[in-house]
Amino acid sequence: MDCPESPEELQYNLAHTATHEIVDRTFRAIQTRFRCLDGTKGYLQYSPERSSSILLACCVLHNASLQSGLDAWTLERTDPLEQPETLEQRPEDRDSRAEELRKDLILKHFS
Repeated sequence: MDCPESPEELQYNLAHTATHEIVDRTFRAIQTRFRCLDGTKGYLQYSPERSSSILLACCVLHNASLQSGLDAWTLERTDPLEQPETLEQRPEDRDSRAEELRKDLILKHFS
């Protein structure tokens, strides 16, 4: 949803945005540290199964380095994030089940 219709939806959107930013920043740090995750062509050059195994291994190594005190954030890319051309969805692209689940989450955790 583009515009929250209630304070609860606003709280949900803020929590979702904060979580998304953390995941995005972490993934960029992992991509910077492990060049095998370079997806400049838009995809990894391996099968989906192998790609997921490689990503899992990189995450494990990343977490181990953090636990040992190495600072992953100094390796983070400084490239600006690509912004989507438009945030609006066409009505036919909306997933009614996903919207229903979103509303349930808002009611349960943000009301």
